[in-house]
Amino acid sequence: MSAATPETELRAALQDLLFAVATADVPALQALFCDDATMHFPMGEPHGLIVGRAAIAARFERLFGTLRARLPGPPYARFKIEEFAYLPLDARHAAVYATLSVDGRIGRRTLLMRRDPQAYRILHLHASNVGGARGGESA
Repeated sequence: MSAATPETELRAALQDLLFAVATADVPALQALFCDDATMHFPMGEPHGLIVGRAAIAARFERLFGTLRARLPGPPYARFKIEEFAYLPLDARHAAVYATLSVDGRIGRRTLLMRRDPQAYRILHLHASNVGGARGGESA
């Protein structure tokens, strides 16, 4: 059996992130981030840079509380990866770029990933939504 390639691992990490968000799974989401991770996320409060795994988990918990109050149940979003690219930065770091359709809207995610002994973890997540639909499909 061959070892996973960086692309396979990075793609899987992105898919794990999207699944955790879609299902509002805070423990799974928290496990994907480095302890010293940062995040910039365009929706909800607080705006701006969020620092630390615990603060990121708390931020998502507030978002998921809002989603649970408005929607009947998971999935709370349907993501489809439209474009995926990555760039190795050094032996332990890579940048991941993705364009997503999110329930018919276009979103972009840029992740700075750091390899620890078990897996790639998110060191920084930047999310932006650009509106407009690209096709009608969702996953």
